[in-house]
Amino acid sequence: NSAYVPASLRPSGARYVRNVFGERAISLGWSAKPGESEDTRLLRQSLVPFVASVGEEQPLIQEAGALARQWLKDRRAVHPDMVSSVLDVAAEFGNQNLFESFLTAVRKEPESRGREQLFRALSAFRDPAIVRQSLALLLTGEFDAREYFILLYGPLAYPETRDLTFDFVRKNIDRILAHLPREVGEDFAANLPGAGGAFCDV
Repeated sequence: NSAYVPASLRPSGARYVRNVFGERAISLGWSAKPGESEDTRLLRQSLVPFVASVGEEQPLIQEAGALARQWLKDRRAVHPDMVSSVLDVAAEFGNQNLFESFLTAVRKEPESRGREQLFRALSAFRDPAIVRQSLALLLTGEFDAREYFILLYGPLAYPETRDLTFDFVRKNIDRILAHLPREVGEDFAANLPGAGGAFCDV
């Protein structure tokens, strides 16, 4: 998890991942090829997102961004096995325009599975300015809290944004609680201390 890797070591770690796994991941790509085996399909699901995210492999990042935009127009553009990974990587390295595209899409999405994938992608952005916008959605009451709760935890994956989640919860705890379900299903409020989980050390 990059949240626990010192910033000074992250470029070296990414370079190591690219050197060891990059060529294989690029050859796999995000899309299945005719006649490939089940083992190859399963390897793609685990290796390609890892190399794209942790290894910051630019060809895979660029391909994910292009595929994500295609998927927003045509849900057949990405294999169901790879949709979440494609959207997450596209978001992690994405810009304001992509954030707005995902937000527009989740507002129109009729299917719960599609909303789940889009909220997960909205939580995956690494740009602090965009993260502040995604966290602000928690206070609007526009969406079902059971679906958007992931927006709190995605930013904990990155050192540059984990402070934002903790500060947001600390400053807005009463407003957040006002939107969270407490008696039906899971008690979401009981998970709020997790906003400080990324600060744990030995």
